Formats: sequence, structure tokens, C-alpha cells
Amino acid sequence: MILSDVLQQNPELDRFELNEILDFIRAACEVRDDIAGVQHTTLNTESTHAPTYLPHIHQVFISRSASIQLRMVPVLWRALRDHVWNMPRLFERQQDLVSRFEEWGWDLGISKSLWTLCPPSRKCDNPQCPNVDRDIEMRTIDVHDAVLFTKSFGPQSAKQLSFTCQACRRNYRHNYFVHNNSKTRTYYIDLPDHIQVGEHHFAETELVKEWTDSMVVSHTSATNLATAYELSRTRHLDLYYSRPRVSHTDAKLPYSGILSAEQVWHGFVILALLRNYRVRHAPLSVPHDGSQRARFEEAMKQQNERVVKHGQPEITHYCDACMRVFRVWNEAGEYELYKTQVVVADGLTIGHPCCKDFRCPDPLQTAHDHFCKRHYNLHNICYVKTCDQPSTTTATTSKTCTRADHQEMERQTRERTTAMFALTRKREAQKRLARTADSTAPTAADLEFDDAEEWYEPDDAGNLSQRINTRPVNVGVSDEVASQDQRACPGKTPRAQKIMLARRRTACEVTYVRPCGIIVGRATMFGAEAVSNVLDMGETLFTVPGARKPEHFIYDTACDAHRQAQNRQSNFWKGTGMCVDVWHLKNKHKTTHDYCRINCNPANYPELKTPDGKGWYFNTSVAEQVNVWLGGYQAIVREMLPTKFNFFLDEMVRLRNINTIESLKRKDLVPSYHPVES
Repeated sequence: MILSDVLQQNPELDRFELNEILDFIRAACEVRDDIAGVQHTTLNTESTHAPTYLPHIHQVFISRSASIQLRMVPVLWRALRDHVWNMPRLFERQQDLVSRFEEWGWDLGISKSLWTLCPPSRKCDNPQCPNVDRDIEMRTIDVHDAVLFTKSFGPQSAKQLSFTCQACRRNYRHNYFVHNNSKTRTYYIDLPDHIQVGEHHFAETELVKEWTDSMVVSHTSATNLATAYELSRTRHLDLYYSRPRVSHTDAKLPYSGILSAEQVWHGFVILALLRNYRVRHAPLSVPHDGSQRARFEEAMKQQNERVVKHGQPEITHYCDACMRVFRVWNEAGEYELYKTQVVVADGLTIGHPCCKDFRCPDPLQTAHDHFCKRHYNLHNICYVKTCDQPSTTTATTSKTCTRADHQEMERQTRERTTAMFALTRKREAQKRLARTADSTAPTAADLEFDDAEEWYEPDDAGNLSQRINTRPVNVGVSDEVASQDQRACPGKTPRAQKIMLARRRTACEVTYVRPCGIIVGRATMFGAEAVSNVLDMGETLFTVPGARKPEHFIYDTACDAHRQAQNRQSNFWKGTGMCVDVWHLKNKHKTTHDYCRINCNPANYPELKTPDGKGWYFNTSVAEQVNVWLGGYQAIVREMLPTKFNFFLDEMVRLRNINTIESLKRKDLVPSYHPVES
């Protein structure tokens, strides 16, 4: 179509502006399938000639979307319909433009103008800058090559621009600005379109959000997300048996176009921090020097402390599925309104490496250590529990002392872990293990021993028999039971002895969950799920601003919790009903346990039953259901140190709660929030 011919044949086009004509073409192009669908069946809509009939409804759409008078739409359609009918759609035009830049622009160095990553403003906003009130733009510009990971077009060549203010020397970049002392970088409060995930690598924010959503919904590890992104780069979808690993255009990128798991983690952490700081109307500031890996450590630690101090955002939640308002008739024949809100607690065997000194909360210096900095000297002490003799190195042992039985325990453990059946088991375990591709990734030494508990007991002849517990059960126990394997009777050697050559892991995670599925709190138990610690967690959790103490506390060993609560100095749990959930009461608690049946039977509380008395109003098994979801992260978090471990799980809990709230709204369960008192 020659433009002069179109104008000559349609002189009425003189009255339109160029933008109006372009907007008309774009709008009409996107609805041409709808236009074809209403034509007569005898009309060939697949030809290069467009139909003359334009339905009124499409005329209205084009008029509104292109800001053209309705009476002028048929004029433009008559003149330009054939051009519209053969024009590529928006996505096709974008794909073609990207391909043209990849093919012809990258060699010339001009392709990067398609993806230019620059600061949000060209003017300095430093309050102390002499130019802050003057209408002066920054002209000192540095240009650097970069690689941008996009959702639709894969890795793309890009250029990043940074501006430097001549007056105050502040340097402005795409995500952040650097102070004149070059020691701190401060991120802009508004979320950027692209997040810097490496020194020369960026990722679209929408892509990072997609990674985060995959972690929440399907427990996808960073390694698998990076691999999936690499697989999605296949441009030749018609290839059935093979695909090109790196295309000829990818080879022209200024830096590697292979997305790494570490870059996925950086994107996740930065986006989570930026979201949090944006809600608090505060800028995120981190060290400018050092590695990308360690740069956000302190910011994550501060966020973890905020969660402990203020709780999860849903700590003040209530809805019709977790709080019940009911009426009780008094002696005067009048009814009074009462409420009962329930919380359910449970523990899950999932954790991170920790110090092997029992219940020590100090973090390890690296994930490969067995002891923290304070107990680091214990690396050279015998690894058999209750033994405090120095370890010695022999031809077959290195972690036990000179005692023959202790050395025999180490030899048997090593033989078990090197046996063929163990290698097969470890191979399967390693397939499931999600490598994080950062400093916490396990080494061969870390995988030498599994996490099984091993006990050795000598017979009368002195021979050792090995007992292995590969799946330790996690339940709430008293402090005495939790510590019994750490104590030895004075002057008496315990008959059964325990050796632990593998790294120790935290015992479990305890969650407090509303019956509706909202997770209101999570805490790590280092030694065991001691009931006293679970009660302490509840007292801390429900004293944060805005929290309300529950009227009922459901727990699998609520009978022990009830006893301890009565003997505690704190009166926090006074007036709170404590019940064992229905399943544990039926299957795990003896019928002869009178204290449990009298004090912790949910049947004793009418407000927990349905109005007909035949069912239960609240879902008391919700904590175990939530733990199924939480347990899906075991392979991802098993090599994380505490800061990243807590940050990651708290973020997963926050995002899952958002999804749960939306589900409660769809079910008309009226989710709401208690007011936060000043």
C-alpha cells in the first residue's frame, strides 16, 4: 500500500492527525477476528481483502479506544481496512522487533536502546544538594552493558545508565542511588520495572514475582526455577527430539545469558524487602561494598526481628471460620453475646543446621560447621553424647576419643553410611535435594552422614548393638523428656549411648494457625518441641500490638500444656480452654488418661460444637494440614542459615496468608481485623 495512493483515493483523510490514524489501525487490528466472526459464511475472511461490513459494536469500541468520533470510524475503515487486515498484531510486532534487534542491532551496538535501564529521574533529589531547588538535569552519564532476563523474550542485551550529580556527587542508578561516600546504596521507594540480580544482570519485576508465586504455590526451588527459565528459551518449538542449548543470538550477549539459582534468590530477596519497606514508607538501604550474597543479610535480619516484635500482618485476623459469636441465656431469661476464637498449634520436623551443643541458639558461622563460634572448641571433643574427652585420629576414626567402644560406634556408623544400600538411599535423597547455589550449598562432607539418630547399647559380652531412628517423631513433650538424652546419672555410665557424626539440625518448627487456615505465628525449636516453649511462644505471639488472646487453644498434648499453664507464674493462659484435637484424642491419648479426658476433651465445650451437637464448628486439624504445605520447603531450606531460613519462611507464610484471605472472601466468611489499640 503506497501512502500517496491512499491519500489520493481518500481525500477525507486530510482532516485526521497522524496519531489518530495510527491509533485506529492498532485498535482495529486487535479485533479483526471478532469482525471476521460475524461475516456471512460465503465471505472468504482469510483473503488479503477485508470485509466491507464493520459491526456497530466494533465501531463503538474503536471510537472509544482511539478517541475518534464515531461517525468517522467507517471513513477510516473504508480507506485502511485492507492494511488493517494484513497487519501483524501487537505481540507479533513486538516479537518481530526484538528479533530484528537480535539479528542486526547487537552487532552494531545499538540494540541495547530497546532495553534501556535508567534512573527514574534526571534531576538530583538530595535535600542537601545545592541544585535541589534548581531546574538542572544531570548530564554526567555512565553507560554499561547488561543482560536483562525477560518473561516473553528470554535474555536480552541491555544498557544501564547511571547519572552523577555534579554538585553533590550522588550517583543515581536504575534501582538505587549511591551516596557520595560510596558506602551505602539506597533503593527508591517505588518498585522498579526491573530488579538488579547481579553486577551486570537484571530481571523483570513481573518475572521475579512469578518466581515468588511458584515458591508459594508449588514449592519450586530456585534451581528448578532457573532450569525452567532456561528450558523456556527454546525458540524452535517444532524440534521434537532436540533443541539448541544456546542460539547464535545468545552467544552475542555481553555477559552470560544463563540464569543462575543465585540470581533467582537475589531477585526474591530484593523484591520481598522492597515490598516491605514500601508499605512502611521507608527506603531500603544496604551496604554498597561487598558481595551481592552478603549485602542484604542485615536487612533480612532486621525484617526477622520486626516479625518477632510485631507478628505477621494477619495476627489481628478474625473471620466466621475461626471466631464464633454465640448467645448464652442468663438467669434473668435474657441472652448475652459471647465470642470464642480458636488457635491450633502443632510442630513439624523441618529445620536448618545449628550448633550441636544442645539448645544453643547461636548461629553457625557457615552451614558446614558443627558448632557455633562460642562452642567452636567442641569440634575437637568426642562426638559421643555425655563424653567430654578429646577426639583422636586413628586409621579408621577421627571424631571419637580413645575409648574402644566409642571408636567402634564411629566405625559402625561410617560402615553404615558407606554401604551400598546407603549409597542408593543417598542418591535418591540427593535427587530430591534442592541446591541453593550459594554459600550454604551442601558439600560432600555434609552429605557423608544422614540425619538419623543412632543409639548403641552394649550387651553383657561388651558387643555393641546399633539402633537407628531415621524418622524421629515430633510431638510436644515436657522439659524433662526433652532433656533426658543430655543427662547422665552421677557416677553412672548410661547403658545406651548416642553418637552424632552428622551436623545437628533444629528440632522442628511450631506453627500457630487459626481454624480458617491463617498462620498467625511460627517459631523454631532448637532442642525439642518442649511444651513449655510452645506456651512461651503463645504468650509472646499474642502480646504483640493488636493481637487477641484466644479463648481456646488446641494442641496434640494439650493435657501437658494445661498442667504447665496452671503451674506457671504468668496468668496469661488463665481463662483459655485447652483441648486436644479430635484426631489425637481418639487415636493417641489413652482412655484411662483421666486428666486429659476431664480437662482437655473438646466435647466438654458446647461452643466448639455445631448447633445440632453432632459435629465440630472449627477445623481442629488445620495445623497438620498447614504443616503438609510447610513441609514442602524442607529440601529448599535444609542448607540455609537462620537469617535466610526465617526470612524465607516468614515471606512464604505472609504470601500464603494473602491467598487464604482471598479464599475466605470467596466463601463469604467475612475476614476482618481487630483494631490495634494505640
